[in-house]
Amino acid sequence: MKLFSAILFSYFLLGYAYPQSDSCNNFLILFDNEKLCGDKLSIEWINKKSLFFKIDKSVHSFDSVKFFSNSDGFYANTKKVNHSGSSKFAKCVNNGNINLFLYSNSRYKISKAGFSKIQLYYVNKNYDDILRASKNNLSVLMKDDTEALSHLKKVAIYQNIALSLTITGLITTITGFTILSLQEKPSTNKPLNKEQLNLALFIGPGMMITSRIMFFIGPKKQKAINIYNSNH
Repeated sequence: MKLFSAILFSYFLLGYAYPQSDSCNNFLILFDNEKLCGDKLSIEWINKKSLFFKIDKSVHSFDSVKFFSNSDGFYANTKKVNHSGSSKFAKCVNNGNINLFLYSNSRYKISKAGFSKIQLYYVNKNYDDILRASKNNLSVLMKDDTEALSHLKKVAIYQNIALSLTITGLITTITGFTILSLQEKPSTNKPLNKEQLNLALFIGPGMMITSRIMFFIGPKKQKAINIYNSNH
């Protein structure tokens, strides 16, 4: 009997420690923290003007929904933290004590004569408001885990070095080409300065390429989140 009581107590304790996404497959959580479960959740046009969530017979505007879950996954509304202030939903790609959300979209850019993919990451705990996945926000969420914080610091170091290389490489390239353009006209048959040519064509671009490689192969914030989730 005592063993059964202990198991039952542990069940309820764990049940309240994490989001109750297993209580129903389809649900909405509104910004007033009301949770609505239903057999069917869909996104529909109302009066051919606006999109709304419809859960069974209940209808809710996009702006009123904080989270929703269906067979496709768990999503969070980013309207309080995105630049436009409009309701855009990011999908949870890493579920744990710290949840990681990804907002991905493609839009046409005239400057590139094609589509550019946008990927933005957000984080939160349980059903708390989501935050941008910045170093400062993650540091607050991970303040009780020194291992995860240590990895996060490595990420910041690599990113700062890579950013410095990008800026220095860009300045070096512009400086090299500027000096070359200020030389006498080619009609004078004056030979190009090799040092200036190297600055413009090799050293500057090489630094920028190196910075891109560092961004790709360096430590990632996602690993810091994985470390935190595995430790808690």
